[in-house]
Amino acid sequence: MSRIATVAALSFSCLSGVLLCACGSNGGGDPPPDAALLPDVAALADASTGGPPDAGGGDGTDSFAQSLLLTVGDMDGTLESLQEPRDHDFFRFEGTAGQWVLIDVRANEIDDPMDVDTVVTLYDGMERQLAENDDAVPRVNTDSELIVLLPATGTYYIEVQEYSEWDGDPASLPEGQPDFIYSLSVLELNPAAPGIIADPEMGNDAASAAALELEMGAGLVLGDYAIATDIDVYAFTVDAVSGFQGTIMPAGVEGYGGAATGRIWLTDDAGATTIASLVPHEASLRQTVYPNLAAGSYLLWTERPAGAPLGANSYYSLKAGIGTDNPLELENAAAPGANDTLATAESPALNPAGAGRGAFVLARLSSATDVDYFRLPVAAGESMLSVACSSARTGSGVQGLEVSVRNAADGAIGTGTESATMNLFIDGVAVAAGANSYVKLRKTGQDAAITGDWVRCGIFLQ
Repeated sequence: MSRIATVAALSFSCLSGVLLCACGSNGGGDPPPDAALLPDVAALADASTGGPPDAGGGDGTDSFAQSLLLTVGDMDGTLESLQEPRDHDFFRFEGTAGQWVLIDVRANEIDDPMDVDTVVTLYDGMERQLAENDDAVPRVNTDSELIVLLPATGTYYIEVQEYSEWDGDPASLPEGQPDFIYSLSVLELNPAAPGIIADPEMGNDAASAAALELEMGAGLVLGDYAIATDIDVYAFTVDAVSGFQGTIMPAGVEGYGGAATGRIWLTDDAGATTIASLVPHEASLRQTVYPNLAAGSYLLWTERPAGAPLGANSYYSLKAGIGTDNPLELENAAAPGANDTLATAESPALNPAGAGRGAFVLARLSSATDVDYFRLPVAAGESMLSVACSSARTGSGVQGLEVSVRNAADGAIGTGTESATMNLFIDGVAVAAGANSYVKLRKTGQDAAITGDWVRCGIFLQ
């Protein structure tokens, strides 16, 4: 992931109220969901502690032939460094067919743009690429991970390199230095452990739903599309108004290695009402349904895409989480029209964020004519306003989401529209210090098959 952080990433909505940073390797302007809700997969893994990590240093591990042997289950793993530009480190481990493993790289947990930025690649014993990851999904920093169902018993190889070497940008100079230190572990995921559920293949309908295990509100699904028409169903309960995230890991050899997902959707507990639904537009990108839910019982569904061939990589992994959501907009049944005009615009809380201030907006466009206004007082020293929003891209039924930055006379000074492949992003509209600026949300329609009408936005002033 590039070290050049975009304003879009700094200003995206998340549940925890922490502004997350992300950049363009996943399609540009497509910031992540709130990773704070989703599991630290390493904490769910079966692992032993083998004492202090090995201090390798990178020399002598620069090819498949020189690969360093790792022990599956050693949480401490090995300590290495990408000590010079174009350094590549290779490792190997022995795996078993049907074994779920987590390949976990820890290097830059505070997301320091001057520190190492890893990319990890998995190969089979014939040195053929099986999976690859730049930043773990959902992204919280530049560290890498893979969750893989091993297709055969035998030797597997892992390559770790610096993003600046991997990205292939001729304008980007490869980086590396002795203090670009990382740890690498290969851990076994135990489907019987709390917080993990392995797809039990009980059927394709609501009556056969398996319980989604959510330890402390977060869990991991290890699934398999066993037949060409397979649908997997998982049940869960929400105790209070909450945000829910269900994120399918990227598929294919440029993702987590598994099968593409045809659709991911969320319904009531009878399966009769669809609240959120999306069809991945590109298998290598992660896909997340991210609705705001009332207390109640729900079903999460995934399906194998039509026509996809069956094979050893028919697996998928899904991270799920439930947590406190951002406050919903003021307009509701008791206060209709509360923020429908410039004069009644809602003022979201602005908090320090990076070099400026940020606000999160969770809105509902409850009818074809509903519009929502939000007021942003521009402080001294601030001159630019940026907005990043997502709605249909996270499963909402909102169609044609349009957002505009507006002046005090209600004139548009910047606009953006959500598309099937890109979140909405309005970058750096000039605004005047000491005056109010406004953000207006509207839609062109609503998918008749989806009841969800939420819009999530992050707003950034600097």
